[in-house]
Amino acid sequence: VKMEKLPELDDEFAKDVSDNIQSLQQLKQEITRSLTQEKEERERRDRIDAAKTALNKLHPFELPPALVAKQFGALSRHLNQMGGGPLAEHLKQFGHAREKLNRDLNQTAEFLVRADLVLDALARQENIQVSETELQQKAAGIIEQEKIPADQIKEFMQQINVNVLRKKVAHDKALDLVIKHARITTASKPFSV
Repeated sequence: VKMEKLPELDDEFAKDVSDNIQSLQQLKQEITRSLTQEKEERERRDRIDAAKTALNKLHPFELPPALVAKQFGALSRHLNQMGGGPLAEHLKQFGHAREKLNRDLNQTAEFLVRADLVLDALARQENIQVSETELQQKAAGIIEQEKIPADQIKEFMQQINVNVLRKKVAHDKALDLVIKHARITTASKPFSV
């Protein structure tokens, strides 16, 4: 019987994991920090989703069909790019009927459009302003999140639509207001390693 020999969990192992890690204790701290950061980000996304859902439920109104169609198209293109193939490939792969997928995409499009319009109105109502510093921070966040290589950052910054970026920041600030004044009813436990 062959048994795989696992490395000893010691400082040498930790140094092999990363050039920036010098001890097992430091590795444990880094793992804890990383898991905590991931958990906090997941909880933040959950709060945002809950806020958008509440906004959608609180503000039922007829949506402009052109905006829904545009969002539907964007979602379809994104789905095509995710798998690197045509939508029909996804339908086969996941066993979805085209009609069900189209209904799901349309519901998602309506949800996103409604949330977008409500957040636009809230940002105007609250006179939310976006500074140049906030725009730069948002762009830097996108660059980090998308892992844009250093040699492509200049091109990315030239292609970015400042008005779209400004709108995203205003929406983020409006969502922060909604979340700040919302009753949050989630419980969480801290990570430990």
